[in-house]
Amino acid sequence: MLKYLPIYGAAALSIMSFEIAYAAGQSCDISYQNDVEWAALNETVTLQHHVTKNETGAAQHKASLVFSDGYEMSLPMGTMCLRELGCQEMALMLHKALKTSFTDGTSYHGHKISTLKDFTALLTDETFCAQAETPYAQNYYAGEDGEARLTQIKQSTAWQSDFTQCNLVLENTAFADGRIDGMTKDRFWHLAAQNAPIISIPYGYGSESYVYDAETRELILLFTDGC
Repeated sequence: MLKYLPIYGAAALSIMSFEIAYAAGQSCDISYQNDVEWAALNETVTLQHHVTKNETGAAQHKASLVFSDGYEMSLPMGTMCLRELGCQEMALMLHKALKTSFTDGTSYHGHKISTLKDFTALLTDETFCAQAETPYAQNYYAGEDGEARLTQIKQSTAWQSDFTQCNLVLENTAFADGRIDGMTKDRFWHLAAQNAPIISIPYGYGSESYVYDAETRELILLFTDGC
């Protein structure tokens, strides 16, 4: 059950009383906390999410996970604009998105994935990988400059170098302007063998998907969905 923990005095408020207090105070200092079953990790974790507003009117989100052994891990949340949504609506929307990621996984080009094995299965599926690239990606790899970019990817130690036959991987790299740093292919296959879980963390106009390395207890960026 969702717990509301705002700073208006009462320890627990109903949704209606919370809205009244928010409207009266016109502040933006909201906290949510939930115990969430991280299905791919087979563990219940506590998701904590705190939202404030800076002097420019942008919402600032601080989120963390607390594991059953007490270890706390920060989640890389971005800054979100409040022009279209109020602070309460934005906070609740993002908190629900975080919860859903832990229970249902994320999506890669319309396909649900929860673990790195799921992701690897997609990237080795010929039908999936044969999907046409967008015109932007086609232009990115066209001509001598495009050939040089593709060669750079193939010769790198990044995980993408093992999946250059997959058009959608190349498309993601094109939209990242050729950025292929991050997880090495050795680490990718090590985590795939462990069936490492994947979560999606929302930001203003999209989300970022991360692999969780249980050995080092860190999140490693896998791909970005959005602009």
